[in-house]
Amino acid sequence: MLVGNYFLKELKKIQLKYKKYISEVRGRGLFLGIDIIQNSNVSKPNKKLAKLLINYMRNQGILLSTDGPYDNVIKIKPPLVFTKLNVDQVCKNLETFFKKL
Repeated sequence: MLVGNYFLKELKKIQLKYKKYISEVRGRGLFLGIDIIQNSNVSKPNKKLAKLLINYMRNQGILLSTDGPYDNVIKIKPPLVFTKLNVDQVCKNLETFFKKL
């Protein structure tokens, strides 16, 4: 649970920085989701941006997927051996992606 709580806390920090693109970060343990939106004022699902993020992360060696009725929720399900160092690596890559937008 420690790594999962740390991961959720770090993802929420990213959400605060990029509210324009992330409406919600949720989950429990190591099963987490990031809700990707088009505009912070409207909060419409952004399937296109979610797909771009998935592809970017794949090119960095990190496998994520999308889920939800609009395919705009980034689904994170890392292996149980996931560490805080792995969390930092994923979050660093997420930050890099959002900075480029």
